Amino acid sequence: MFSLSALQERRLQAYIELSRFDKPVGAWLVLFPALWGLTLAHQGMPPLPDILLFTVGAFLIRGAGCTINDLLDRNLDPYVERTKNRPLARGALTIGEGIAYFIGQLTAASILLFFMPVEVFYLALGAVALMFFYPLLKRVTYWPQLFLGLCMNYSMLMAYAYVTKGLDFSSDVLVLYVGSVFWTLAYDTIYAHQDRKDDIKVGIKSSALSIFGESKFFLALCYSLFLAALAFSIVQRKDLSLLHLGFLTGLLTFPAILLFYQLVLTDFHTPKKCLQAFKLNQGVGLVVLVVLLIVFRGA
Repeated sequence: MFSLSALQERRLQAYIELSRFDKPVGAWLVLFPALWGLTLAHQGMPPLPDILLFTVGAFLIRGAGCTINDLLDRNLDPYVERTKNRPLARGALTIGEGIAYFIGQLTAASILLFFMPVEVFYLALGAVALMFFYPLLKRVTYWPQLFLGLCMNYSMLMAYAYVTKGLDFSSDVLVLYVGSVFWTLAYDTIYAHQDRKDDIKVGIKSSALSIFGESKFFLALCYSLFLAALAFSIVQRKDLSLLHLGFLTGLLTFPAILLFYQLVLTDFHTPKKCLQAFKLNQGVGLVVLVVLLIVFRGA
């Protein structure tokens, strides 16, 4: 039976940690917008091959994003409690190994493009550009989370273009994309509160340190914009009767409960509570997907 030595196991674990495969929350938060885009484009349940294609892509591209983030932050991470034990920060992997791994992840993700229309390839170039810019913004602006929203939800546009084979996005998809950016801005602001004290010492900027960082009203506004965008995208895509509008309103209470419960759970000065609230967004992504599937069943 094939077995790894202790050294090989440690190195494998380091690569797993570098791409955050051991912490898949972020990958799910990339995947769900893609599934929403597929559902809107198909106006119903996406085919299984489409789901599998974007699931693999979400995990690969999120892993690559984490790798480039850690490469660019390797001199900052050792001074932040939450990130000081990341593989590059603790020296478990060298910079060269990190770069090689990043190239390997991008190469693996690029193979998926052979199964997609050329329009998706053009969008993929934009995804790589966003991936490089995001880690740098925390050095110059208190709103890197806003830019992260563009990155995390970009998969929605790629999924939609994959189905429609074009870059002419409908208004419902664009509105949902913008609304999802505000969703990410809110949940990552909550997440960023885990690092407030260390970020201040190191000089890292985030929305958690902005004038709105500790305003639950601001977070509630972001979540409300997301729900409004979701409702708009459904109404624009599907002609609903008054009865069905009432039914839709009832359905939207489920993601709304999960979103606003985060504000109840969040204690800006308790990192554990912030992490718990952040993780609820996996459930939000799933519930929104279920809402879309219910609305477009038999469409």
